Amino acid sequence: MPSTPSVPVFVVGGGPVGLALALLLDRFEIPFVVVERSPSTTVHPKSRGCWPRTMELFRLWGIEDAVRARGLGDGADVFAFVESMSGREIGRTMPEPDVSHHTPARKSFVAQDAVEEELYAVARHSRHGQILFSTECTGFELTADGVIVGTRNVETGATQQWHADYLLGADGAGSSVRRQLGIEFDGPSTIAIMANDYWRADLSRLPVARQAAMIRILPTDPAVPPATILNTNGRDRWLTVSQIGHTEDERDHPWTDDEVIDIARAHTGIADLDVQIINRSTWRVSRQVAREFRRGRVFLVGDLKPAAQLDRGR
Repeated sequence: MPSTPSVPVFVVGGGPVGLALALLLDRFEIPFVVVERSPSTTVHPKSRGCWPRTMELFRLWGIEDAVRARGLGDGADVFAFVESMSGREIGRTMPEPDVSHHTPARKSFVAQDAVEEELYAVARHSRHGQILFSTECTGFELTADGVIVGTRNVETGATQQWHADYLLGADGAGSSVRRQLGIEFDGPSTIAIMANDYWRADLSRLPVARQAAMIRILPTDPAVPPATILNTNGRDRWLTVSQIGHTEDERDHPWTDDEVIDIARAHTGIADLDVQIINRSTWRVSRQVAREFRRGRVFLVGDLKPAAQLDRGR
C-alpha cells in the first residue's frame, strides 16, 4: 500500500472554483491537492460571463487582462432577437449601465472554458500544491484530526490515500462529496431539459457576431426549432442552447450531428455555411440549493444549485 501523504487542504473538483482555490492557496503558501476526474480543463463553454466582483478578484490575482482578452469586446452585453443571424433583427436589449465610476474592473462576457484555462495557466506552476487530472475521489472518512481521502487514477487504475486537515467539495451539482455526507437539496430537481450544441463556423463578418453576447433565434419556418445562441468569442465558436423538454427529452428522436448542422445553418441564415460540431451535451435545469455547506472539516463550495449535467455527449 502506498504511503499516505498529508496535506492541509484537499479539493475535489478542478472546475473554476477548484482552480481558483488552487491559485489562492498557492498565493497564501498553503499546501494543497486538487483532483479532477476529467483529463483536462473543460472543453465546453458552460456558464459564461464574469461580473465586476469576479473581475476585481481576477485583477487582484493578476489574471484580469488574460481573462478579458478571451471574452467579447466592450458593448456586447446585449440580447438580440432575430429571425436568423444574417436576417431580420426584431429588437435587442439595452446594455447594462456603465459602472466604471464604481470599479475599473468591468464585467467580461467570457466563457468558462477560457476562464479555467487562464486559472490553470497560473495554478499549474504552484510551488505549494498540485493539480491532478484524470483522478477521482473514491470516498473519504472523517477522523479526529482531519479527513482520510481515497483517490483513483481513472486511466491507470492506481489508487492512493491522502490525509487532509480539510476537504473541500468543489465537484458541482452532482457532488460525490455532498452525496457521501448525505446532504440533501431543497427545491425542484427539474424545471427544464436543455440541449447544448457547441459548433465552429466563421461568422465574424456578421455585425451581430460583434455586437451581441446572446442571440435569440425566432425562425419564421415552424420546422426550425427556436433557440438561443451564445456568442463565445465573436468569431467562430457558438453554443446553441435549446429547451427540449420540461422533465424529459420530448423530441421525436435525439438530433444527429447532421441535423444539428442543418439547424445551425437555418439559425444563421447561411445555407452553405461550413459548420463543424465541437461537442454536444444535454442537461437538466433545477432550482435547488444544498441544505448544509459544512459537516465538520468538510465544506461544500461552488455550484451546488441550478444545473446538473445529464449527458456530456461528445
